[in-house]
Amino acid sequence: MKHSRNGDPLTFGDLITAPSQDAPSLLRALARAWKSETELRGNVECVLTTNRSAGTNWYQGRPPLVEFFDKVKARVAQATSLTDVHWEGEDERYPRAWEIFIAELNDLTPAEGFAFLQALNIKVDAPDLDALETRIRDRLAVLTGLPPSSSTDYSTPLANLSKWTCQTRREQEWIDREALRALLAGGEDAPPWLGHCEVETQNRFSRAAMQW
Repeated sequence: MKHSRNGDPLTFGDLITAPSQDAPSLLRALARAWKSETELRGNVECVLTTNRSAGTNWYQGRPPLVEFFDKVKARVAQATSLTDVHWEGEDERYPRAWEIFIAELNDLTPAEGFAFLQALNIKVDAPDLDALETRIRDRLAVLTGLPPSSSTDYSTPLANLSKWTCQTRREQEWIDREALRALLAGGEDAPPWLGHCEVETQNRFSRAAMQW
């Protein structure tokens, strides 16, 4: 998620409130996407990453998002099902918030909903665009051995993302370093140490894990 409104935090309400009558809440949309991916790929991790900070205050019975989610993750880690998640000893507002939260998972079976919460993570305060570009450029330089100047043009990799990140369109599961380098290199000679590297791309959750 990218948001440009300065100082606008990510809240519990942002996660569970539908933007319109015909659109799902963010949590429901994530659950649907996770289910679709697990049917195609098996176990996957669902990570909500945003450049917004997390809200820190209660609002009309809705808890601070990260505080609530940390409690959910701790309870899910000790439970065996959704019905095994309990809130004894907590503020009485937490179990009410929990009921609202899991109501957004009713497109899933109870077992799927529990597995989804095991797979779900929320990361706030992500780097801004300039920091992300610098990180990507530095990693491309490390992976390919190309000079930084060869990693400043993202148009070629971006043109291939729709194929690389689509389970049904890509030709192979792994994108190797030679293929990535060929897109960026132009007339550059390959460095002698260039070995095998795999870049795994995952559809829908916009995550890439580069291994070398």
